[in-house]
Amino acid sequence: MVCRIIKEKKNYFFVFLLLACLSGFKLKAQISDPSQKPDSLDTFVGINLHQDPKIFWVLDRRREYNKKIINSGIGYRLLLYSGPKRQEALTLQTYFKQLYPNLETYISFSFPNFKLFGGDFRNRDDGNKVLDHIHALLNINPILNPQKIDPTKVYTGN
Repeated sequence: MVCRIIKEKKNYFFVFLLLACLSGFKLKAQISDPSQKPDSLDTFVGINLHQDPKIFWVLDRRREYNKKIINSGIGYRLLLYSGPKRQEALTLQTYFKQLYPNLETYISFSFPNFKLFGGDFRNRDDGNKVLDHIHALLNINPILNPQKIDPTKVYTGN
């Protein structure tokens, strides 16, 4: 009984394989004249592409969504100082402003510590470049913190 079931399954497999091979011979690509160079997105390497016109609507919606994310103000700031001494935070703030006049600094107080943050970075790479430079100059270990940033004052690498 089991052998009979296995033989039937093999037969079905071979019939399926045969049909798949025969149907593959009827497929043809829409080939345009190979002497013409493609002048639009409709032709690419001799193959005509037919796409739904709604794809452009979807792409426009995606672009709008990405603009909202970019302008949302989520990014990174450097934590330059965290400690109880306000004067140290202010001194470090003035020195940081001398090194990077185009970067904003922010001082916050959360009992019992003052925290000095510097810069508004869109991604970690920009923040890490400044972090390495500050570490070499000031001999401090700043930390790159994810925070809400001011999108109008984002560091551009200049």
